[in-house]
This record gives sequence, structure tokens and C-alpha cells, in this order.
Amino acid sequence: MSVKEMVFKRRKNGMDSPKTSFLVREPIETYQAKSKDYLTSHQLADFRRNPVLFRKKELGLVPE
Repeated sequence: MSVKEMVFKRRKNGMDSPKTSFLVREPIETYQAKSKDYLTSHQLADFRRNPVLFRKKELGLVPE
């Protein structure tokens, strides 16, 4: 199989397409280990809406 055929096959399967070539692939264990250090999209929305309330929820001072 030529290099050109391999690239076409990978792109056909959704791998290494130009639209997603900037994404980093990492094992699920690494991703899940890092997830505790970052906000989810919902947490980020709550923080943007009201940072003080977000912090109180984080500390368990306000029921969700």
C-alpha cells in the first residue's frame, strides 16, 4: 500500500483529517486523570454566570 493510499484510508475513517489535525490524542486514563484539574462546560458556564456562587458550591456551602 502506498503512502498516498494510507493517507486516504486514514482520512476516510476520520483520522488525521485537516479539520481535526490540531487535536491531541491521548489514552483515556490520561484524559480522566486530567479531568479533575479542569472545569466541565457546565461548570464553566456556572462560573461565568456567578463566580462567587460557583465557589460556594465548590466548597459545599450551597446545595445544588
